[in-house]
Order: sequence, then structure tokens, then C-alpha cells
Amino acid sequence: MSKSEAQSQKQVHIVEDDPAVLDSMKVMLEAEGYTVTVYENAEKFHDWVVGDTARTAKGCLLLDLHMEGMGGIELIEKLRAYKIDIPIIVVTGAGTPTQKARAKELGAHAVYDKPVDKDVLIQTLDATLI
Repeated sequence: MSKSEAQSQKQVHIVEDDPAVLDSMKVMLEAEGYTVTVYENAEKFHDWVVGDTARTAKGCLLLDLHMEGMGGIELIEKLRAYKIDIPIIVVTGAGTPTQKARAKELGAHAVYDKPVDKDVLIQTLDATLI
């Protein structure tokens, strides 16, 4: 496997509207060897993924559920409607049991409450990105 293939396998997209959480997750994952791209809201990730790079999103999406504007569930629904099959891990601070169940129904690989244990998140990412 080439270096670029290995890096694309360790690509993580984080959609999180809390700047402190977004920054800390980015720093933590980069320290673990992941290539991280951040989006401060669901609309920015949506616009990126359906733009010129449509359906070629590599890696995994770490997604919050509660955000201003488009929420995490709505983003997942749109991705699935567009047949964009990027693996999704939900990390939420205020998700209701109904929202968490809906995320799983829509194919989220895991749903965690904030703060998520670093080792658990890394294990889930590694399992998801294989």
C-alpha cells in the first residue's frame, strides 16, 4: 500500500459546531496519525461532499447531532439519499435516545456521548476505516 493510500484510509472528517471540541478532536486525532479535515457545520460538509468531489469522500465522518442550521440526522439522511456511503461515527452531547436510534438506523457505525473516551474512539475509527 502506498503512503497516499494509507493516508486516505486514515482520513477523518469532523463536523462539529463547538470550536473548542472541534479543535481538541482535530489535535488528538492528528497526534494519532489521522489526516483530519474540519467543518464547523453540517452545511459546509454537505456543500463539500456534493460539490466536485461528490461520492468520492474517503475516510470516516465524525458527526455531532445538534448544530445550528442542518443537524446531524438531516445530514446523514441527505448523504444516504445521494448514495454517499461514507462511514459515520456520531459523537453527541445532547442527542436524544430517538435521535441516536435514528442515526443507527441510517447506518451510523457507532453513537457516543461526549466526552467520548479517546481509546474507544480510536478503536472505533480503526475498525471503521479497515
